[in-house]
Amino acid sequence: MDASQFCADAEGGIVPIVSHEDLMRLGFVYVVDALERWGNVFTATDKIHSLGFTFGEDELRFNRYVLKTTAANLRKVRKIFLLIWLWYYGSTLDVFYFTQLMAAMYREDPLQECESPSFSDFPTFYQKHYDILGPSVWRSYYSLSFLTQKATTRFFRPPDLRDLPGSSHSLFEDHQPMPENLLVEPTQLLKVPRWAFTVVCTRAKQQFLPSTTITALALTTLEATITSLHRDYPRVQPYSEPLARYWLDQVVPAFGPGPCAFGELVGMGLWNIHWLSGRYVAQVTGQDFTQPQKSLFSGWPDGGTSALAAYRGWKEEIGSEEEVQFLAAVACQETAGLSDKESALGDFDLSVRSHILLAIMQATVKDQAARAEFLDDLEERMVRASIIESERVKLWMSEVSKIMEPYTHEWQGKWPGSGKGESTLRRILVENPQLFAFWNYSWCSKQFYFELARRKDD
Repeated sequence: MDASQFCADAEGGIVPIVSHEDLMRLGFVYVVDALERWGNVFTATDKIHSLGFTFGEDELRFNRYVLKTTAANLRKVRKIFLLIWLWYYGSTLDVFYFTQLMAAMYREDPLQECESPSFSDFPTFYQKHYDILGPSVWRSYYSLSFLTQKATTRFFRPPDLRDLPGSSHSLFEDHQPMPENLLVEPTQLLKVPRWAFTVVCTRAKQQFLPSTTITALALTTLEATITSLHRDYPRVQPYSEPLARYWLDQVVPAFGPGPCAFGELVGMGLWNIHWLSGRYVAQVTGQDFTQPQKSLFSGWPDGGTSALAAYRGWKEEIGSEEEVQFLAAVACQETAGLSDKESALGDFDLSVRSHILLAIMQATVKDQAARAEFLDDLEERMVRASIIESERVKLWMSEVSKIMEPYTHEWQGKWPGSGKGESTLRRILVENPQLFAFWNYSWCSKQFYFELARRKDD
């Protein structure tokens, strides 16, 4: 049986997909096709979701929607159930396994210059790369609590325990070995630099809070997040303020012609993460350090390198827990005072995202007539300020309101005092971090509807 026949039979329900290896075999075909047609991990994930499949097992069995019906009936009910269920759950786990398949392909051929492995090669391929493809591999990359968060089940997020294979190197760099005396844990290099990139970009674009306040919030939330994770997973490197400050000094804001994910920039060669990590070890241990002079980063246009990094899954839809907790803390600081009482629309600075979100949150507790009037006024002001396109603003505000209403429903039409508004806003943002998005950050996923126009000063 060739790949085309296998796919047709699997998609038609003739060949059962009952095990992790079966689904990996189908995913293997989709990834080979993606590499040949400039596809990506998101389109491959959509294919298995459209068939009712997911990699969720054991503790994640709630991610699997098992439909006991014929193939013909499956096609009839697919649009009704799968759009509601599978695209709402399992995105991170399923996209993760496709990133692993992509990583295995790049292990075989780092420059992707040779012919892709054939369908008949899959058994050998699977066993050769079982260390990153096996059914329990996710446990090395994701904590269960993080993987089962609402945002993580809906959107693709980077692992919290170790880096994706190869993602700490640029795509086409000559991987020069580090001196043994400067080696650091190679599986956890990106956590702090990724956080630092979000912090320095926030400082560069944010004019509402002092830089020192933003840095203090960043360090506090990073310490709390990593300390909690380290307590449950001792293999995670403990919090280090000197390391955090080091990376804040090393990474630089980079916006390019559009929104740039940290992983894309690493893939493009903006930073040599391994050698920068080695330099930190040299500084704290008093050793000599000589960094390579060669720099592969050439800016934009980049010849498609950033796209290739995104295709491999290095451009997540939602950031890490460290980034989300930091951004939520910044939002609460920006709205300090406003969230303690019900404010007039003129009290909000609509150039600040958190003010817009708090305004919509306050609208959810108003009666129907007052809410409509308040939101119409907000909509007009946002469009007039070129914050969002007129054809998108109403839908965007409606989607944000739907997210917030379950949190404010218990207040029964009256805005609470004594810090309840601030704590609820923070909870909303931590549990729904897609609200931070300024652009349509995933051009592939069918999940990411919170798209705002690019600000003129960005």
